[in-house]
Amino acid sequence: MSRPAFLDQEAPKGYVAGVGRGATGFTTSADTGAVRIEDDIDDGGPKIDDDSGLLARRGKGDAAEEEADKIYEDIERRLSEKKRKKNEQLVEKPPSDDPVSQFVDLKRDLSQVTRDQWAALPEVGDLTRRNKRMRLLEKQQQRFYAVPDSVLTGLGSSQATNFASISQGKDKLLSQRLDELLPQAQTTTDAIEEQDSDMDSQIADVNRTRLVLNSLRRTAPNKASSWIASIRVEEQAKNFSAAKRLAVQACQKVPQSEEVWLESIRIHQKSLQSSYECKTIANSGLKFNPKSLGLWLKLYDLESNSDTLTKRKVLMRAIENLPRVPELWKKLVQQEESAEEKRKLALKAVELCQSDWDLRRILVSLSDYKESKSILNEARKIMGGNPQLWITAVELEEKHNPEVSETKLLSMMKKGMGEVSKVEDSDANTDWIKYAMAAEDENYLKTCHALAKAAFHTQLEVLLDLPGWIQKAQDASISHKNTAKFIYQAIVEKFPNDTDIWLLLFESSKGEMPTLVQHYKHAIELNPREELFRLMYAKDLWKLAGDVDGARSVLISANNDLPQSEEIWLAMAKLEIMNKRYKDAGVIFKRALDEKAKDSPRIWYKYVHYQRYMYYNKEVSSDKILEAVDEALNNFPQTSKLHLQKSQILMSDINDPQKARSALSQAVKICPQSVPLWTSLSQLEEVHFKSLLKARSTLDLALLKNPDSDLLWVHKVQLEVRAGDAVAASQICSRALQKFPSSPMLWVQQLSLITKSSQKKNSFLDALQKTNNSSEVLVEIGRSFYMEGKYSKAEQWFQRAVDAESENGDAWSWLYKVLGNLGKSDRRAEISKKVDSLFDSISKGVVWIKCKKDPKNLTCSGAEILDTTARVI
Repeated sequence: MSRPAFLDQEAPKGYVAGVGRGATGFTTSADTGAVRIEDDIDDGGPKIDDDSGLLARRGKGDAAEEEADKIYEDIERRLSEKKRKKNEQLVEKPPSDDPVSQFVDLKRDLSQVTRDQWAALPEVGDLTRRNKRMRLLEKQQQRFYAVPDSVLTGLGSSQATNFASISQGKDKLLSQRLDELLPQAQTTTDAIEEQDSDMDSQIADVNRTRLVLNSLRRTAPNKASSWIASIRVEEQAKNFSAAKRLAVQACQKVPQSEEVWLESIRIHQKSLQSSYECKTIANSGLKFNPKSLGLWLKLYDLESNSDTLTKRKVLMRAIENLPRVPELWKKLVQQEESAEEKRKLALKAVELCQSDWDLRRILVSLSDYKESKSILNEARKIMGGNPQLWITAVELEEKHNPEVSETKLLSMMKKGMGEVSKVEDSDANTDWIKYAMAAEDENYLKTCHALAKAAFHTQLEVLLDLPGWIQKAQDASISHKNTAKFIYQAIVEKFPNDTDIWLLLFESSKGEMPTLVQHYKHAIELNPREELFRLMYAKDLWKLAGDVDGARSVLISANNDLPQSEEIWLAMAKLEIMNKRYKDAGVIFKRALDEKAKDSPRIWYKYVHYQRYMYYNKEVSSDKILEAVDEALNNFPQTSKLHLQKSQILMSDINDPQKARSALSQAVKICPQSVPLWTSLSQLEEVHFKSLLKARSTLDLALLKNPDSDLLWVHKVQLEVRAGDAVAASQICSRALQKFPSSPMLWVQQLSLITKSSQKKNSFLDALQKTNNSSEVLVEIGRSFYMEGKYSKAEQWFQRAVDAESENGDAWSWLYKVLGNLGKSDRRAEISKKVDSLFDSISKGVVWIKCKKDPKNLTCSGAEILDTTARVI
């Protein structure tokens, strides 16, 4: 760029640099020469005007310059004022608004962050690349490489891998992942901030509500709801003085409003004012509202309970103004102590309040039998559709005439239900069963019976809902057993051949032996061909009443009526055996076999079992037992239980394994579908002949004949376990579970093969899911904890097994056993008693069945079998 020419030229005369830009004039030594100090002596020479030239034009006399100076000064003043205000704001601004000071505490906390936490912080905007890196990392981790031989050789001399630590690490990782899935708790700071924001919003809402209500009170000062709302807003804001002030104003503005006076009393009570002030407010309100029931009751409540005289005076004043209000009369009757005075007041109350039932009920309770009947008859004309009227009449009859027949009470109740049905839309709208339960609570059992029976017979025709009535009875049985029993009685009268209802009735009558006997007799009379009723009748006479002779006579009568019933024959024999009358039992078996020798293999089986027991007691010889079982097999050669029984006699009683093997070999040919025969033969080969090869081949052949039997696979696994080959047992069990994934017994074997406790937890869950919480699996889990010495946890699992299936005897035995380890003798006694009552229904459990069917235990009770099983399990 070329240099401008004017820079090399001489400046014009009088030129001052910068004057065009508003610069002020100045003088240098170059213009004036050397500075010198002149004497302050007037030499009398001519005066020199120093303001000549350029400075002369900027003198004080120039008005335009002065105006410009004023403008600049004004601008400068405004700028300085603005700067001063800004500085003041900076000084007054709280330190928390300063970004530097605001995050000081957070910066200080950063010193506690670890390196791993820093490394785990995500980078903003790097989500896509991060996901890609994670995928690549997972692929790299999933790659597998062939390990060199040198490494494998080195591993051979190194220490063994610690699989326990690996498992613990996996469990720890699983726990961490589960914890991450849980919702994170809010920090205290967040909670406080949220609370503060809620409080601010509430304050803002209160202020807005105040403004709205103030406007409403100004526009409609006589509207009580606006005043009450204002009082409650101040109450919500905890401003009780303002609330009381508004209450006083409200009473002045709207004195005829009952609600306003009651609200004033309430707010004064809440602000801990004395009862005297509250009573003063109530009396003031009653001057304007003498017909206000609410104010009279409030004044009554404000009086002290010990001051009965004042309370009575308040009620009398209230009745003077409100003579037909039943509630006041009821309270006045309660205040009286004399029965005669109460009756007089009740008479007057009924006269003034004829449609109120409670007052009439009070009068009935204060009157004698004759007067009560006349009161009820008079009430029937006015309120004949009231259910409680008829119930009270029936209760009155039961109370004053204990010998009254149930037929009469039932007739009265049916008549009452008919009257009620005329008033109500439908009979179903009245819940008579609730009234029946209330009568039971008051010990009016005949009334309860009449109510239940009449309700069923009248409402069943309308509803036609028998299952609904059964459900009502079952619901009532929880707390009102008599009501449930009476409902069942009503149902069996309508449906006398329904066995299930009779069973429910029997169950509801347990504990009342005379009533139970009466029900049994009635059921047998109506159902003479039902053997179950006769068997239950005999059993309850024997077990509950201890009447052996009575039970025997019931069974003899049943046998005469039903001679073809094998259950009755066996019950007769069992009764004699359990009471140690063995010869009588033998006679009964002989009679039964004479009549049913060709018809009942079960009687033959029980007879042989009885003979084995007699053999152990040295009452019969072994030849007689074999003779009996051979005769049974001649009659029923296809009965596998008889073949199995013969092998047990040969093995256990006579101790002849060779004959037992021959008998079982012949039996599996005749009954190839019988799994117990195959397993018995296999065990015989294994235990007595020490031939694992034959034992295995026997089970394999059995599987060919019975491919759908999971029990055979269980025995194969157990065989390998006894042989000491845990690997083969595990392999067989895995194959079996593939074919029978929901078999409880196979899962029990699978769990028993797991030796490491770290692996059991997942297997427990799998077994429970696959078997739908089978009792066998629950028992095995409890057994596992028992073997580890965790008795309390084992008890929980055994209890679950019992709750899941009460028919499992092994579950009861384990529970009984672990309670002994825990020293819970009382609980143990309860279990023993429970098992004794359920003895006949307990039909599962490998060890339980073995002990129960042992001929030596033929006469043992349920409690004795439980104790035996618990010792050997």
